Amino acid sequence: MAASSPSLAPPRLRRIALALLLMFAPPARAAGGDPPAYDPEAMRWLQECAAVYQGMKAYSDDCSLQLSMKINGQLRTESSPMTLAFQRPNKIKLCMSQMRLFSDGEKLVAAFDFTRKYAEGKVPSIVTTKGLLETPIGAAFLAGTSGIPPHVMLSLLADKDPVATALEGTVGLMLFPGEPQTMVLVRQKRGPDVRLLINNMTKRLDGIRLILQPEQYFGRIPPGITISEMDLVWSPNPAKVSLESLSPEVFHFTPPDKFERVGTLVDVFSAGQGKGSLVGRPAPEFQLDASGRTTPVHTSDLSGKVAVLIFWATWSPPCFEQLADMQRIVDRYRREGVVLVAINLDDEPSDLAKIQDKIKLRLQEHKLDLSQCPSVTLAFDPTNRVAMDYQIQQIPTTIIIDRKGIVCKHFIGHLKESSEALAKEIESLISRGQ
Repeated sequence: MAASSPSLAPPRLRRIALALLLMFAPPARAAGGDPPAYDPEAMRWLQECAAVYQGMKAYSDDCSLQLSMKINGQLRTESSPMTLAFQRPNKIKLCMSQMRLFSDGEKLVAAFDFTRKYAEGKVPSIVTTKGLLETPIGAAFLAGTSGIPPHVMLSLLADKDPVATALEGTVGLMLFPGEPQTMVLVRQKRGPDVRLLINNMTKRLDGIRLILQPEQYFGRIPPGITISEMDLVWSPNPAKVSLESLSPEVFHFTPPDKFERVGTLVDVFSAGQGKGSLVGRPAPEFQLDASGRTTPVHTSDLSGKVAVLIFWATWSPPCFEQLADMQRIVDRYRREGVVLVAINLDDEPSDLAKIQDKIKLRLQEHKLDLSQCPSVTLAFDPTNRVAMDYQIQQIPTTIIIDRKGIVCKHFIGHLKESSEALAKEIESLISRGQ
């Protein structure tokens, strides 16, 4: 559900949805409590549902993901289309938000619309969710909160024992009979509980529902704002579901106009040079208030240094992982003139001092102390003006500027592989004296 508008000032819900549903977001821990037993009837329903999908040679659907929550008592919803197609033994098409995953049986392709890039990898002779999660391309789609619904569907369709897959990392299974659906509640040890809505007649899924705890994703909610009844729902489109054999064209990826093939998944999420891109151009000037400084931080302060800018916000879990990784990397090269400016985009509450207090608390919760490294500056962009100048549409976004003030890297999101790729970029700039 990434925002498609070039503006960085969409409604609060869109920004929250972005933070939750970027593929890089790890699931929050489920609420505590005594673990329930594994209900034999719930197990039977799950097995019958799995048997139906295991009997399918092919499946395709133009389905949807919907995020809902109440903000100060007012219901807000946002839907994102999703396309899922599968044909045994190893053909896949999965399109969600701005990301696309294709397997034509011979190669695996991941594409990202925002950067207009795609990468190719090997596809196993038989696709399983475990196998996909072991590849950077598959993990980008199936890991994280928004990856749970497609993970469930692909497991039912592709895994040899989807019930065993469904029960991995669980603490219980419960049954809630109803009409026209029966709900099987899968209690997770980590992450939100999964509610499988099984059609009583067809034994196929009418929906997958995740109940989310706002505090587990956003930490402390700003004063004056209440977030409740927050859930993520995957729904099939009965009019679009097909169980017939699919043509090879369904699984064939044709690069759209001006898409570039790159070598790795990390490169897919890195914006390149081109019309409208900042890469290869002078970094836009900025002047921002900063923590621990009596004067604002200015672009001129970065002159002659390799500068890493991270645009982040407290309501986005992946941001804290990216901050921690980049702080370690910058500290490693601080004697080489490498600096980090962590530009926070929180705009609530309206008072900057209160924003700073909130940021301090959230950093403490994540055991981060940006003040311990002299080459790190925490800056504040509550109006998002600088973020718009730097064309930030998704967070976290990391930008590297060379010693001459030229933007040389623009990376979106957080992946395990991204930190070392950015470290190599910094090493390259240092070795070239740039």
